[in-house]
Amino acid sequence: MTDTPTTPAAGPPESEGARSAGGSKAGSTSASAGAGAGFWPEDYTPTRADRIALTLIAVSGVYGIVMMLARPTLLGFNPLLLACLTGSRSALVTIGALAATGGTSLSVVGVAFVVASFSLIKLDLLFWWAGSLWGDFFIRSITGSSKGALRRAERAEGLARRYHTLAVLITNIPILPIPRAIVFAVLGTAGTSFRAIFAVDLAAAAVVQGLWLYLGYTVGEPVVQVVEVIAKYSLWITLVILAGVILGGMRKARREQSSSHGDNTV
Repeated sequence: MTDTPTTPAAGPPESEGARSAGGSKAGSTSASAGAGAGFWPEDYTPTRADRIALTLIAVSGVYGIVMMLARPTLLGFNPLLLACLTGSRSALVTIGALAATGGTSLSVVGVAFVVASFSLIKLDLLFWWAGSLWGDFFIRSITGSSKGALRRAERAEGLARRYHTLAVLITNIPILPIPRAIVFAVLGTAGTSFRAIFAVDLAAAAVVQGLWLYLGYTVGEPVVQVVEVIAKYSLWITLVILAGVILGGMRKARREQSSSHGDNTV
């Protein structure tokens, strides 16, 4: 799955009137994050599209956490469902291995390939839409605050602005640590058409997902044995992941609190 999405922490885009006047897409009024009324400045009336997009982004964040916790169990007991819900690479490798050892049918492989390819790009399309609605402020809001995150975001933004739809192909290369959300938000801001994004991203995703299935089919039995171990200890693995999520959230909250305290004392 792609990077867990982040709910925007800055103000929304300007009104439609400001857009038609040729102004920047970036919001000029800062407000607290959230899908409620507090997100929008008092002088801005959000459109239906604004509300839907913001709600979907918030839901996708929760969805990502739930799927992360459910991943070990689904991988061990129902890799097809995991592949369909998240486009999971590990699930596709598992399905390929099961097909090689007679543990599943080719029809299941076909369903996994098609649905997982679409599933892999769903958040890409959402971030493209958010970028087209909210512009540069949205790109800034999903950029991490650490130096490493800022460097990766700068590379991703430069890649998207320079290569446009070709950047979509590059983003789909698994070994490259490129934030997909940034790339697609930039392409949305730049006005790249939905048809171009959808066609190129789906084609690239299909190639990548097919390769994961083939890898599992080639390796075969060793993959199945590993998955059986994961299924056996899935509850404990889930608890470890949950503990990591909680501790990570606590550390982030402390850092933000410390940063806020430092700003107030300046």
